[in-house]
Amino acid sequence: MLVALVCPVFADSHTPVPVQALPGIVDAPKPTAHMGSSSEASSAAVMPAPSGSHDMSEVESALYEQVRLLNQVPEEQMNDQSEPVLSILRKIYDKDGTLFPNLKKLLGRAEVRGPLKPGTKALVATLLSDRWDTFNLSGNLWLAALQTPNSGLRGRAQLRLVSFVQPAHIPVLINLLKVPGPNIAAYEVLQEATGQTLDPSVNAWKTWWAQMHGKVDLIGHLLDTTDIFIHSNPVKPFASTLFWYAPNDIKNTSTPYEKRGSDEQMKLSQWNQAAVLTAKQYIDQWNTVKPYLDRVTHQPDERVTAFLEKLVFDPGLGDYASAVLAWRGSKSSLKAIQDAYAQIPSAGRALGRGSLGDATVFPDLLKVIDATPQPSSIPMMDQNVHGALDALRVTGQLSSEQVLEFLARQNFGLMSAVTRSEKKKATKAAHRWYERNVGGLIFDSVHGTFATPQPQ
Repeated sequence: MLVALVCPVFADSHTPVPVQALPGIVDAPKPTAHMGSSSEASSAAVMPAPSGSHDMSEVESALYEQVRLLNQVPEEQMNDQSEPVLSILRKIYDKDGTLFPNLKKLLGRAEVRGPLKPGTKALVATLLSDRWDTFNLSGNLWLAALQTPNSGLRGRAQLRLVSFVQPAHIPVLINLLKVPGPNIAAYEVLQEATGQTLDPSVNAWKTWWAQMHGKVDLIGHLLDTTDIFIHSNPVKPFASTLFWYAPNDIKNTSTPYEKRGSDEQMKLSQWNQAAVLTAKQYIDQWNTVKPYLDRVTHQPDERVTAFLEKLVFDPGLGDYASAVLAWRGSKSSLKAIQDAYAQIPSAGRALGRGSLGDATVFPDLLKVIDATPQPSSIPMMDQNVHGALDALRVTGQLSSEQVLEFLARQNFGLMSAVTRSEKKKATKAAHRWYERNVGGLIFDSVHGTFATPQPQ
């Protein structure tokens, strides 16, 4: 799927319409001054079989059992990097995959969500909230998670809720201002989501909310502040050619360092130094603007789509914006990405085009690959450079070879080639595949890739 290549934090089915059946606040627990007490935690851990459980599929029943076990873990011990939570989450992954279609369906049932402790909701929200089609459900879970006594999960809920905030959440957040613990997180979310700097008192915020008649343009505010920030902190274009391809005078990228001549050793060391600096500078700039981008990319609002369509022309952020539009399943945005690619050809924009069903991206990618006969630089990367690959992938920075093989769901050998001759052979294989299948490529909208017809 698209996000498996570009953005590990995204797990999406390219479904363009988010879950709309759940109201904004649904079953967020009523604020109390004793959240996380032993009696409450004990009662919350009890999860009887929900009504209609006999209608559950085998997978849903198995997932329900894992969620029930998760809910029995004391909230203070809930940590998705350690046991027993880690093993439970792995089983959920194993049973439902990274798209979590059954977990989403299961947690869409109020009788299943109701008995969940706030910490449990934070953990399942972590799994679900990077999908495009769980906006309301994720907002519901993160809102409730603000009341967990687990400070780590509460901090995570505070950061993530802003990305899913809805006007219906505001009254709940205001009421949380009187609850020690959650009150600080609720106050931070209220200020960031609304732009208001009122005193942290329930009365002050209730008065403001009443004056607004319960209507406030949260996404408008978030978009305005995001737009101002990213234009005040421009991200420079990534030097992709320098980074992704071996220098002309490196004949074999797989030759061990100690077996190279002194001239090649020096050139290899210089290349790695330049590559790690290039990656670090880009990632640092990206990390500066990422929190602002994260606040709006999940919002199912046409203004967000329009904002991203403008951003695809940005020299430093256009690759990421293209990938996000594809993740959002925004087919209407394909023209903008195509136009941006015509102005600034890049692998990230090509990925956005292909993942929205544009098969004409293949000859464009092949043209770029033909013009870069050097093999991939990955085999010659030292540990510092190699460690930057995951971070770069998150930003939408990839090579054309990676994008082509991903979209075609084929391994032509483009990435494993270590010499120019091997790269040439792999490039010819890619050309043959395209020429043989150009008239029959089938777009897989679920994964954002193309398939060839099955032989009869």
